[in-house]
Amino acid sequence: MNNEGNLISVIMSVFNEPEVWLRESIESILNQTFNNFEFIIINDNPDSETNKLILNEYKEKDNRIAIINNEKNIGLTKSLNKGIDFAKGEYIVRMDADDYSFPYRLEFQYEFMQNNLNCVLCGSAAEFYYENKKNKKRKIYFLTDYQNIKWAMVFKNPILHPTVIMRMSVVKQYNIKYNTEIKYSQDYDLWCKLINYGELRNLDRILIRYRISNLQISTSKRAEQDFYANAIRRNYLMSLTGFSNINDLTIGNIKQSKFGKIAYRYLISSFYLEKINMFYFLLLIIRGDFFIIKRDISFILKTFKKKLFI
Repeated sequence: MNNEGNLISVIMSVFNEPEVWLRESIESILNQTFNNFEFIIINDNPDSETNKLILNEYKEKDNRIAIINNEKNIGLTKSLNKGIDFAKGEYIVRMDADDYSFPYRLEFQYEFMQNNLNCVLCGSAAEFYYENKKNKKRKIYFLTDYQNIKWAMVFKNPILHPTVIMRMSVVKQYNIKYNTEIKYSQDYDLWCKLINYGELRNLDRILIRYRISNLQISTSKRAEQDFYANAIRRNYLMSLTGFSNINDLTIGNIKQSKFGKIAYRYLISSFYLEKINMFYFLLLIIRGDFFIIKRDISFILKTFKKKLFI
């Protein structure tokens, strides 16, 4: 596919990924069917000679690559913000240095955004690749409907960070960036900002291979990650429902809120869809339309207050 201008800015930060992973990631972008893009790579490990050699090698081969060398390690969040400031495309695409984008990724996501002008961000399904489980692969699909995504965000982050494409005009107009005060779950926080300006969607196509390895957040840091995610989740819920205090979130108050029955429907359906438990899926099948009963709302509110936010 040939187009005029750099319509897409692909942003990737590099730290200490193995050389073979880094090369696979870079080449997966360079070999896209959609070829008019700029590829912004931030080197967040300036002391690594390997990084410098690999990045300079690819830059000499392909003039679509732009290298930003940080003077010192500043972390992923600040590096991505530098990439956003540098970007000139109509869309921003995220890429991680240990993942692989299938050749048609940019083409599919660009066409979707062009045909859905009310969408500000679009992710996709992914093939999870488990390094520690004999290279096991698993296809993972996420919610695609905007309303389900909107309410599912109350419970978790339903969009995989390295799969996303974002509309640059919205990002620039409202000065939306990753929050450098948040140590983890910065992407989740960003989605909660973007949803104020348009729809968030996921394509049901597998567009990347997402690598699961020991180099990702360790189990020892999960509690800290959950702390930040829960704070984001709480603030998002308050913003979504219009309540200023978690204790105000009662069945009676929800009934009187601006969402009313809509809130009922999507809170229930999103909660069930986001639970990786066959019981909930069987319950959906049995009930057909997501009929709301008081017991369900009570259970969800109890989950909000006692398990997610405190």
